[in-house]
Amino acid sequence: MGQKLFEQFNGYAIPLLVFLNGKGEELDRVVGYRDSDEFLSILNNVLYNQDTFMSLYKQYQEGDSSPDLIDKLSIKSQERQDDTLSIELYNFVINNELIFDINVIERAKYFFAKKELKNDNTKDIMNFISNYKTSNNYTAAYMDLIRYYATKKDTLLEVNTFKEMIIEVIESKHLTGSSLASFLNSYAWRMSELNTNLEDALKKSNESINIIDSMNIEIKERKPMLLDTKAEILWKMNSIEEAITIINIAIELDLENQYYKDQKTKFQNSKKGN
Repeated sequence: MGQKLFEQFNGYAIPLLVFLNGKGEELDRVVGYRDSDEFLSILNNVLYNQDTFMSLYKQYQEGDSSPDLIDKLSIKSQERQDDTLSIELYNFVINNELIFDINVIERAKYFFAKKELKNDNTKDIMNFISNYKTSNNYTAAYMDLIRYYATKKDTLLEVNTFKEMIIEVIESKHLTGSSLASFLNSYAWRMSELNTNLEDALKKSNESINIIDSMNIEIKERKPMLLDTKAEILWKMNSIEEAITIINIAIELDLENQYYKDQKTKFQNSKKGN
């Protein structure tokens, strides 16, 4: 039932909270985690029908095309995955750039560049990456390109783009702290999946673990996942004993996780096979 509702409302991320009126019409939605203050503000907006999707869309239909309204409504149309409305709004932004904030313009250009990937056009997303290095969507655009190459099974371009992105995001400090650790871990895991660049993958895996070790206790709860990546790489490098040692640490940190135990069994069985 939950999955059916998720699909019915074009869900693409969780948590997803949709507010409906008595007629079953969508008033607004919340995609992803929000802290308590922001969530309370959203609830108040829904209660008084201010800055909700429904209220903004009604104003738009009545002829309001002010930059502030277009900005807010375009974000909500993307959250709803309403491509028709998003294209209309972002075309308006592109055609009237002089009246919009640079962040709105960048979001519009990113939206169209990402859509062009579906047409096998990588030029626009590459131009976005080159021209908007300070954009909030900079790292997302890089990852879109990497995923595109992955779906096309172009391993060389996928790997090279991933490595290029690592250099760029570290130099630009687009990612820091736990976000950087997660990104480095994603790279390391993907290299293990592709069974390539394993020495570099191990180096990046260690860097991600070191970052987490330097952070607060809550962040350190992610450490078992990072250790699993390191263990997988070591296993692929045929360092089986070391892989078992590392996965044992992950198991000790998360005793209820069956996956890590299965990983250990996989490592041990491969050792017997040798």
